[in-house]
Amino acid sequence: MIPDLISVIVPIYNVEDYIRQCFDSLLHQTYQNFEVLMINDGSPDNSASICQEYAARDSRFRYFEKENGGISTAVNLGIEHSQGEYVTLMDPDDWADNDYLEVLYNAIVQEGADVSISSYKRFDMSNNSFYFHAFTKEYGKKVFTNKEFLESLPDLVASDYSFFITASKLVRKEMIGLIRFNADTKLAMDMEFWYKVYLKVNKVVFV
Repeated sequence: MIPDLISVIVPIYNVEDYIRQCFDSLLHQTYQNFEVLMINDGSPDNSASICQEYAARDSRFRYFEKENGGISTAVNLGIEHSQGEYVTLMDPDDWADNDYLEVLYNAIVQEGADVSISSYKRFDMSNNSFYFHAFTKEYGKKVFTNKEFLESLPDLVASDYSFFITASKLVRKEMIGLIRFNADTKLAMDMEFWYKVYLKVNKVVFV
């Protein structure tokens, strides 16, 4: 049986120094049935040619260009063109562990959830070091009903950015529906987007 298709949406603007590492991390995923939607938001640097290079190398990488309109419009275009049953978002200066898609996909399927959420690491370029966020939780994996999750969310986000940053989440595309990033604001548009999704989901799993 062919596994479900996962759409990875990457909005791109002036990130030629980072996107190769982002794309390479996707090429090496243990879960291989994915598409990468590279949305170039009018970058004046060399980002376009790098994206086109990856699109020529691997048919799973799909390239789109648009006039500069901000990250929200780029993500929204990616959602419109995504073909997967599941969607995850990545910033172009993110890169993923090689089991990123597999872990999130297995969690969402095994638990019958609508969203799976993972923790993250931060890389500090000034001292060439990784920072692992070891938040105080009594669990390594937890399943929430919608009511439990919404009631717990204020406490969860107080100590852990995983629940509202752009990346580290996989969602059933049907849960997104007509929800889009708010193109009229540049402040916390990722938080606004995910909170609207959270209102719709029936079950959430954190790993």
